[in-house]
Formats: sequence, structure tokens, C-alpha cells
Amino acid sequence: MLVVTDTYGVYEGDYLRPGDEAALERSPKIYGGLTEDEVVAMEGFVARGGLVLAEFNTFASPTPRPVRERAEKLFGLRWTRWVARYWPDLKDENEVPRWVGHVWERVTHTPFDLEGGGLVLVREDEDIVVLRAGIDLGDAVVTQERTAKGAALDLPARGSFWFWMDVVEATDGEVLYEHVVGTTPAGAKKLAEHGLSARFPALVKRADVWYFAGDFVDTGLDLGNPEHAGLLSLRGRGCGVAPEEAFFWEFYVPIAERLISSRARRGPSERPR
Repeated sequence: MLVVTDTYGVYEGDYLRPGDEAALERSPKIYGGLTEDEVVAMEGFVARGGLVLAEFNTFASPTPRPVRERAEKLFGLRWTRWVARYWPDLKDENEVPRWVGHVWERVTHTPFDLEGGGLVLVREDEDIVVLRAGIDLGDAVVTQERTAKGAALDLPARGSFWFWMDVVEATDGEVLYEHVVGTTPAGAKKLAEHGLSARFPALVKRADVWYFAGDFVDTGLDLGNPEHAGLLSLRGRGCGVAPEEAFFWEFYVPIAERLISSRARRGPSERPR
């Protein structure tokens, strides 16, 4: 099994301004993005029967376009160059990256002085859409809804994840979940004006290559005592789970656990070399 995650890379700001503060401003790249050698290695691994899981930002900046297109074929999808995230308070300078305001002002020629919560969609610094809570969005900001193909695999019915997502389109991959933006008529109109839909893939499967179109493992939870590993099954059923951790335990963990256990049960002769 191969897991591809956090390919965004390492930047000078990670050392000059460690912690979350570094993510609020852009800084020069030290290294980052997928390389052609890495994609070739993934292709070979899949050809030998390997299982690959990847998540948000595998295709986006700073991965070069030719490498991205080769990786997209492997995963059976295409990245639209849009990413999205919801912030409960658009004026929160400790959470909302400063580059979001810079893009807004450059594209709209108006100050970034929006108040309240908002779902921000950005297209590689070239375009931006903000769906305002209570105006463009209903109570269900974004949910992850299982498709018929997901139901056939007996995966969790739905989730509620609001953090970083990338907007992708399936090519020859199977869509097992969709992100569903809870738009009002005004919000749906805004999306349509930018060529966007309120529904887009959240989990795509092509053979044994799976792509989570969201930073689903992003959680601040305590990893806990390994002696209590047996509690995983209880938390997966919602026992003792804090509301802010519910998506991780009740949506992501059951899916990842199923994929991992399916390989753990295989004999040595069945595993890719």
C-alpha cells in the first residue's frame, strides 16, 4: 500500500514563521510537488497490484502540469484548477490566509472586507468566488454524499467536511462520494457564473487507486495511547467522539480502515513487490 499526502512541499516561511502562521502568507519554495519519477514509481506499483491512496493537493501547485496530467490519468480524474475551503469568520486573520484577500482584491477590484462565514473557491490566483453564509449558503455548508457506487461498497452514508477541498472531475474513475455545496438560489447562480457546480467528486476510485478530494485527515485530535487501540472500533461508531472529530472518526477512518485491512489480510504471495 502506498499513501501520497502533503505534496505541497516545504517553504521558507515554514522556518522563518513556524506553525500555522507560516501558512497565512506565501513564501519561496524549498521543494515540493510531485515529480515525474514519483509518478512513474506509482504507475509501476499499481501495475504490480499495489493499492494507492492519495488526498488533497496531489495535483495542484506546485506540481508541474505535465506531471499532473500523467498522475490524473492514473487516478481517473482531472483537476479543474479550483480549490475550496469554508471559514466561519472571513475576518479571522489567524485562520484565513492573507493571499485570499490579495486574490479577491486583484480580481474584484474591491476591498476584502467580507464579514461572517464563507466558502471560498479559488482558481490558481486567477479567479475567486465567495459564497456567504446565510446569503449564498444554507445551514448545510458542504456535505459528502455517497453515490450508488459508494453504497454498493457499503461505505459510510455521508459526512460533513468544510476544510480544504480540490474541485475535480472524473474521467474514467468511479465517483463514490460527491461534495455537495448547500447553496441558496443566489449561491447556485454565483457558482454557475464561474462555470462551477454545487456537486463535485469527493472520493474517486480507479481500479485500486483511490483519491480523496479533500484534506480529510486534517484534524487536531490527540493520537492517544497505543494501548487503547481497541477503542478505534468504538469511535468509528461515534462513541466518545467530540463533534469536531466526528467526520474523521465516522467517515474517513471507516473507509481507510477497510482499505488497509483488505491488504493486511492478503498473504505474502499476493502482495506487490
